[in-house]
Amino acid sequence: MTVPFAILLFVFGELGIQWLYQRGNFVASDTELVFEIFRGYTIYLPLYVLYYVLIRYLSSTNEYKKLLYLSVFSIFSNITLNLALIEFYGLSGIVYSTVISSGLTLALGFYFIRGNFTLKI
Repeated sequence: MTVPFAILLFVFGELGIQWLYQRGNFVASDTELVFEIFRGYTIYLPLYVLYYVLIRYLSSTNEYKKLLYLSVFSIFSNITLNLALIEFYGLSGIVYSTVISSGLTLALGFYFIRGNFTLKI
């Protein structure tokens, strides 16, 4: 459900932004900037849902130390990438860093639980 919703927002989000905000002082160039940032966060939506499921799984299996490692990694990678990417991409760099940091954190989380599942046929 999240991926189709994210695709809809990615494709038609500009219309929504125009409809909600483009009045008075909010002009077309502002809409373009906001939509570029909005698009980045639509890519982030499925990652966020997967991360939430991962957190729930780690909590239910009492893997709190791994949750701590993931949280610390997420914070430091997001800050580091923010500082690096904002220089090159401006406000969009913040979005890019959030998406990249979330992807890396999710990959690390799945690495942590890689041996917890076995397929028996």
